[in-house]
Amino acid sequence: MIMKYVLCLAVLVVSLRNVKARLSAESETALTEYGQGYLSECAKELNLDLEHLKPSDIQDKDKCLFTCTAKKMGVINGEGKFDLDKVLEILVGLVKNLEDYKTLETIAKSCISVNDEKVSDGVKGCERTFLAVSCVTKQKELLE
Repeated sequence: MIMKYVLCLAVLVVSLRNVKARLSAESETALTEYGQGYLSECAKELNLDLEHLKPSDIQDKDKCLFTCTAKKMGVINGEGKFDLDKVLEILVGLVKNLEDYKTLETIAKSCISVNDEKVSDGVKGCERTFLAVSCVTKQKELLE
């Protein structure tokens, strides 16, 4: 279960749990290792059990798990917005396979529009991060 969340967030470096079939094992491992510590740290802070948390059961507190992790990674900025430049910077350092990088870059760029969405939690960023995760999932389906 932890790997699903890490890969999902990794496409936002970040948010790639569903794209893993399109990525090489090397890229998948790099993304997972990058995000796993952040995710575990945030789960502890929010009192969440990752082993029993299902992506289909995401509630407000669980949405904030994504945000906490994304903020610690630096891909959600202090204004609660998706930071595309930071995502691409991280991906350049992690993803050595050019095809994988291009796939992730395309997905990340197509999801920057979540910054234009109205959300009620402002700089907290939980809603916007969840919108970004949803966008990544939809973009993955379009690329298949």
